[in-house]
Amino acid sequence: MEDIVVYGIDAGANYGWVRLESHPGDLDNYIPEIKCHKPRCITKCICKRKNAISSTDRLTNTMDGSHFQAGRKYSEKYSVAGKNQTTFIDDTPTLINLILADLQDLKKVAVGIEAPMWCTTSLTIRFLEEGNGAHWWNPAASSATINAINIGVQIFSGLGALVKKGSLRSTTDINQWLSSNQCNILLFEGFVYGQYKIESIQWTQKRKLHKDTKSLSIHDFKPPEEHLWDAFLVASAFWEFHSSSKKSQNKLGNYKSIVQPITYQGDVLSHWHTILRKARIPRNPVADQDCLIFSIQ
Repeated sequence: MEDIVVYGIDAGANYGWVRLESHPGDLDNYIPEIKCHKPRCITKCICKRKNAISSTDRLTNTMDGSHFQAGRKYSEKYSVAGKNQTTFIDDTPTLINLILADLQDLKKVAVGIEAPMWCTTSLTIRFLEEGNGAHWWNPAASSATINAINIGVQIFSGLGALVKKGSLRSTTDINQWLSSNQCNILLFEGFVYGQYKIESIQWTQKRKLHKDTKSLSIHDFKPPEEHLWDAFLVASAFWEFHSSSKKSQNKLGNYKSIVQPITYQGDVLSHWHTILRKARIPRNPVADQDCLIFSIQ
């Protein structure tokens, strides 16, 4: 087993994270089982896929020899016997302690968040697929970025408080991270789309607001399992790229990792740099710079 561990994070007001120690194998083994609300469900409907990951417990087991750990931050309000109650789960301290333990074991740690983690200084798409309604400045993407900054500050401020000053050395340069001991944390962006992207409407039916015909946005009901799935895809995309780069074949299992080509040559704003400046963590390069974007399609 390599001395590399990857953390995938799906950003939101509620969020999920997954820790992957190695390549997970065929993604089709882990497609979540979901409730289908289509009027005419057909054989090829996504809901027919097998082997659900429908809870955190599912992701704490061993799958194809790869050890998973997962957690989330999640709150839900509900009513029991006419009384309002709230369920609140926050596994952020566990995430911080896991990263700390990996660094103390001299592992190279990669952290990726599914949210736009850098942007251009003009309204310009960063790569082709982003232009298909997923550009970084649309409301959903902008909201994810804001939440990602908040999550990142929590994580890295927490880490910074537990280690000796200067021992956290982060970079967005994968070659520097792999080839030397100068940096022990790689920061990247995850972009989830294509056949493995499971939309909220596929997880849960729209709910009615009070007794009228209005419906809240389905994104108001994004379940915790979807956060875990997207976080898993982010970490898996990195492992697929890393494994493929070491082999003659460019494909493992039934999917492949794409490193999005960056063609923008102008100034950028790096949200990873914003996080690290706030958390007082050394960063390389010091000036704002783009980061690699990993995705699976």
